[in-house]
Amino acid sequence: MLAAQYGADKPQNNMVRVLLRYGANPNGRTAEGYTALFFAARAGLRLYSGAVDSVAELLAAGADPQLQAKDGTTAIFWWAASAIDPREQLSTNQREEFYRDFLTIAKSFHARGADLSQREDSHGMTPLHVAAEQCNPHGALLMQAIGIDPATGDSRLMAPKELVDRRIRDQGDSRLCRQTLEALGNKALVAHWKQIAYQVAPLNLK
Repeated sequence: MLAAQYGADKPQNNMVRVLLRYGANPNGRTAEGYTALFFAARAGLRLYSGAVDSVAELLAAGADPQLQAKDGTTAIFWWAASAIDPREQLSTNQREEFYRDFLTIAKSFHARGADLSQREDSHGMTPLHVAAEQCNPHGALLMQAIGIDPATGDSRLMAPKELVDRRIRDQGDSRLCRQTLEALGNKALVAHWKQIAYQVAPLNLK
């Protein structure tokens, strides 16, 4: 693992800062094409509140959020699917804080030119599709809040809900999959967080 990627995968954002100061390349890639920004996105908010700072440090140092890995994804896909661990039992206050941090980072990606509604290469899935397929209700809710339409089909014409239904059919029902279906169908909650998204991170995906 390259130096900046090692730092981004750890819970101390000051390690990212130190490694960048000593010349670590923020756009260095693994053999699979992943950069430090992917690892910062994967480390996410479930581990520590420094993810916002780590992503900001990398972006300020020139990390490119538009770089694609060999699988056709960018760091925003990892952020949508992994930033908030759905297995964590969050209090109301923790959820509020995490959701606002999630939106702040989305704004950071967007400000550096990232297309938050982009599609990956294999099946034309958006970050919302990926969050839904992983049965992450937090990512599914918040990617809708920043403007991705849950009726959008991928290249197989499958909407995010259909990906959850397929996972339940293939792997069995689960609490997280049920919660993800609820997030995809809860227009009132999406509208609530969409209002907050405009305050925290006003985005225009059109």
